[in-house]
Amino acid sequence: METEMQLSVLHFISLSIIGGIERQFQRFITYVDAHRADFPDTAHSVLSYHPRIHGDIITTVRSACRNIHVFKKLFPDILCPPLIRTKRVTSLFSAHDYNVLITTSMLRNRIQKKVISRFPGLNIFYDKGWCTSADPREDLTMFNGFIANSSSTKHTLLKKFDLDPDSIRILHNSFPDTFIGIDTEQARQAVRKRFNITESDSLVLGLGRFRYLKGFTVLVETMKHIKDPSVKCILAGSGRTEPAVKQLAREYGLSDRVIFAGHTDNPGEFYAASDVFVLPSCREPFGIVLLEAGASRTPVIANRIDGVLDTVCDDRYGFLVPPETPPSDFPYIPAGSIPETVYYPDRDELSPPLFPDPEKLAETIMYVLSHPEEADTRSENLYNRIQEKFSTKSYAENLHRIIREFL
Repeated sequence: METEMQLSVLHFISLSIIGGIERQFQRFITYVDAHRADFPDTAHSVLSYHPRIHGDIITTVRSACRNIHVFKKLFPDILCPPLIRTKRVTSLFSAHDYNVLITTSMLRNRIQKKVISRFPGLNIFYDKGWCTSADPREDLTMFNGFIANSSSTKHTLLKKFDLDPDSIRILHNSFPDTFIGIDTEQARQAVRKRFNITESDSLVLGLGRFRYLKGFTVLVETMKHIKDPSVKCILAGSGRTEPAVKQLAREYGLSDRVIFAGHTDNPGEFYAASDVFVLPSCREPFGIVLLEAGASRTPVIANRIDGVLDTVCDDRYGFLVPPETPPSDFPYIPAGSIPETVYYPDRDELSPPLFPDPEKLAETIMYVLSHPEEADTRSENLYNRIQEKFSTKSYAENLHRIIREFL
């Protein structure tokens, strides 16, 4: 029986912060490390291009990866701070050491070309939906294949950059296995006690990084239209627009009903504590928070845009609201803080981004809260869909399959 060729894969990725991309890589590499017998012909290494590797992921990377490379030592002519020093760091690599390079996000042209010029193997661009260069066509010609994290990202690449459809594969993110099996009742009580939310209160959750495109201000606008004082909203996360969102809540007199929880390393407890999760983003290439909410069996309301439909594909799995409101309707959102275009699956087109209408979003929230049996049915459907389609096992197997398909 013919055996597959040995592959050495180098992941060119930032690991300095812990966001969705980094968590996904951590889940993947942890799974591969725990199931080495399933992937005997592939070894993974990391080239991180940021100053340090975050403490929450460095142990995982040390254990699972063959090498960790220091960008500055590889390319001393490019100014880039050194990585945190570890015993597993390798200062140089030979062009023949790796068969595959996976670049996880667009870099400055010069850095990208420098890396690829040292790398004669298979070059894959893994677009997580944020290919934002003004015109990166020249950069994209350096790659032999593309991985998109959703059908939305694939269509965006096709429409913006006229790529060959056969050169793109879709690889959906996976849900965090840690969300399965937590004591949801204990978590629910703990969060509600911490933030003085009673059991008789209904709790709406917004969670993620505070950026204008994520729609936290829209969620505050929505709460203005919900007059029932027992409906509270908790916003978990942090980011540069958090002060603006807090100011808006104060201006609307909602400080007692809109609660800011700050950054959390345990989002599962917030899903458990909440009666509904709302994703009002005007741009969402995939939306891993939808997987988290689904894995927690928390009912979901989401803007019907972009990669949202890869997870909540129709009303059997959640409550989809139409995108209707342009960012210009909210004068406090700065020009230039929102992407120029968003992919709309229903129309198969790139168009300017739209948020949900806050008043209609408020009506949908109240509908979900007043129809718990229907909400539970849809959340159970989403839970089952996520278990079937979005496991880390599927992600790891599909990534290895895609790499070999490109060879």
